[in-house]
Amino acid sequence: MMLAAALPCVGAAQKPYKGDVTVNFPAQQMEGDSVTFSAAVDYSQLKLSKRKMLEYTPVLRSTKTDKEIRFAPVVVAGKLRARVIKRSECFNDYTWSPQPENMVVVTKKGAKTIDIPVTVPFEKWMRYSELQLVETCSACCNIKQEYTDGVDSLLYTGSSYIFPVSYSPVYEVAYVAPEIEPVKTRSDSYTARLSFQSGKSNLLASFGDNASVLASADKTISDLMKDPLFSINSISIQGYASPEGNMNTNQTLSDQRARAFVDYLQRTHNLRSANIRISSRGMGEDWAGLRKAVAEASYLNEQQAVLNAIDNNSNIARRKTAILAINGRRTYNELLADFYPSLRRNEYTLDYSVRSFNTEEAAQVYKTRPELLSLNELFMVASTMKEGSEAFVKVFEYAAGRYPNSPAAQYNRAAAEIKSGHYHSALLSLEKIAGDPMAWNGLGVAYWHIGEYDKALEYFTKADKEGDTIAPANLAEYQKWFDDKDE
Repeated sequence: MMLAAALPCVGAAQKPYKGDVTVNFPAQQMEGDSVTFSAAVDYSQLKLSKRKMLEYTPVLRSTKTDKEIRFAPVVVAGKLRARVIKRSECFNDYTWSPQPENMVVVTKKGAKTIDIPVTVPFEKWMRYSELQLVETCSACCNIKQEYTDGVDSLLYTGSSYIFPVSYSPVYEVAYVAPEIEPVKTRSDSYTARLSFQSGKSNLLASFGDNASVLASADKTISDLMKDPLFSINSISIQGYASPEGNMNTNQTLSDQRARAFVDYLQRTHNLRSANIRISSRGMGEDWAGLRKAVAEASYLNEQQAVLNAIDNNSNIARRKTAILAINGRRTYNELLADFYPSLRRNEYTLDYSVRSFNTEEAAQVYKTRPELLSLNELFMVASTMKEGSEAFVKVFEYAAGRYPNSPAAQYNRAAAEIKSGHYHSALLSLEKIAGDPMAWNGLGVAYWHIGEYDKALEYFTKADKEGDTIAPANLAEYQKWFDDKDE
């Protein structure tokens, strides 16, 4: 790529020769530790006297400091002047100051351009620099020719270079392979709103919506028992009663109704033969459920009065009396009709084991039932994806949410965020892991990328002192960057 030639600094000053010279400045090139700058002189329009010569001296100068390098000139000479110089050199009677790099003779035939490359070991100050070409003209006896009053040179300046860019460090973070979970146990909770006749605990499939409720529970348990991925370990049932009537009676009813559901499931699914443990517990009156339902029902008449009666009376009998007294029992009747029925329910929890998956199986399960995967299996799923991709990061985000108490899950999430360029998110994830050298190394990487270089060095150093295996390399990268960065 050619850079546009700069105009001579003396503007339209008279030149000590006829015709014109055009100078272009090709792009710089770097090979290894050396950089080459160049100028291209086109003298095809030059009409130079046979007795004169032009010297072109390259000067590489910093655009930010006073540093510069002057190189040996290239000479363009008329035929007679070139002959005289050659003869004088043969008799050691001609002294150059300095010795030119090359001399070309202006003739009617032959090339009319000359390239002037200069190659030097790269130094940091050259990153912001420009190449100038100083043109001088002399006649016989090396008498300098003036371009204008008091000026004996013409200056061509190329466009400023910004080359090369500062050293760009490559920082690394590692991932933690989570331990394999020997037995993957899971627990899911369900609600079975079974209807019972007033004051009775007989479970009648034909009563209320019991048929559909039981069918749903049957399907849930049957699906788990038939699926080769799962092994049900136990079923626990909690029975709840609504808070009308006598508290002790309600406790007994909740016990008996939970037990009735146990009996149904044992008969229907032959749980004893399947070696599945089942237990029940009556939870009594569900005041917590009532309060939650009332707090969410802004349409309820005297909503705040009901909440106050629940919150301000620890004695259950007084609490019930207070609710009965609100709005002449009308509010109580509304609760009895619209709120209490949903509190009479059974809840059941299934505890089961999930078999282990290989990488290919885990990748498929992740698409539909990610909750069945262990932390290690989620790690295997991520390994099948492009590092730093959105899908890759989402696996680690899910793992960190699914296993919030796992330092490995939190750290891997941060590492994935760093790899994808989400450095502020990574900082939030890493700050949850206190005193971990791997986390300190990750903090160093994240802080460097958001421009907090002192903090980056602090954490790299801490991680290195505590034996993190990656921190030494990151410290070395930091030092290279620091030594090379612009002052």
